[in-house]
Amino acid sequence: MTRLKAEHLPDDRDAPPVWLWSSKTGATSADVDRCWQVFLRRLDLEHTYRCY
Repeated sequence: MTRLKAEHLPDDRDAPPVWLWSSKTGATSADVDRCWQVFLRRLDLEHTYRCY
């Protein structure tokens, strides 16, 4: 599991942590970076389709 925490948000809001899960064992730091980047991209796409 990977825990993500935003350093800052607009308007000084506090963000709860986000947990990402992967079944891959022995993940490298590059794998972890890719995981949260894919999560953010998917989130953007889901919100785009939800709004239209």
